[in-house]
Amino acid sequence: MKNIWIIYVISYLILYVIYTQYYKITTRTCKNTSALTVLLRFTSGIIILITLPLFKFKIPTNTTTYIFLGIACIFFALSDRMYTRTLKELEVSTYSVLAQLSTIFIFILGIIFFKEPIIIKRIIGALLILIANIMILYKKRKFEWNKYYLYNIIANLSFAIGTTLNIGISNQFNLPFYIAITLCTSAILIFIFERIQLKDIIKEYKEGNKKAIIIVSILDGVTSLIMLRAYQLQNVTILAPLFSLKTILNVFIAHLVLKEKTPLLKKIIAAIIIIIGVALINI
Repeated sequence: MKNIWIIYVISYLILYVIYTQYYKITTRTCKNTSALTVLLRFTSGIIILITLPLFKFKIPTNTTTYIFLGIACIFFALSDRMYTRTLKELEVSTYSVLAQLSTIFIFILGIIFFKEPIIIKRIIGALLILIANIMILYKKRKFEWNKYYLYNIIANLSFAIGTTLNIGISNQFNLPFYIAITLCTSAILIFIFERIQLKDIIKEYKEGNKKAIIIVSILDGVTSLIMLRAYQLQNVTILAPLFSLKTILNVFIAHLVLKEKTPLLKKIIAAIIIIIGVALINI
């Protein structure tokens, strides 16, 4: 049963949507986004270790792998930091569409560093994703722009760089252990460089939505585990378009549950364009 990849895809889509919606809820009572990020990421990294016995334990022995992993974690930390700050200020549906910029960045980085061939359909796919993002930014006959859109771009670029550096690394580790390393290291880096105090983290938990914090802490690592496991079982050209369905699902759920008010139809169209774009890049 565990090798049926479609079960992983469906599970990921359901759990990721729940994760995103509750992450937004955690930010509503947040006073310090850095402290909240540390709380969520570190707790999630510890919780995912519960699944350690479910996978064969293995770790790489070459130093190069750890160097690339360490550098990648720096970019993941920057992405995580910007993620919480952006999600606090933007609607979930808007963030979900804009988050697909990471696909474009990974596509570009693949061409630059891995000398991947420049294929017309992939360029068209990247342009479609860009068009979808422009649609979201265009409101009332003008482009809406603020610093949180910039944070979103930084988050997605950082995530793309970290992902590019990490290509193939997860396969060399026990999966839960690998996820725990990336989550906990990201949290520790934010804790150190943002000069977070322990009392700030405790305050975020005490004064925050405890139910949402617990759900996000559990699902953060679990969704990563499911996604990486699926990629071990099936080709990326099949999985990437399917995983991008989370965008349109988040748009619907955020509209229904969180009562987001910006035009639903435009976001649905943008989400569909993104799915087509992701498919063209990966097929």
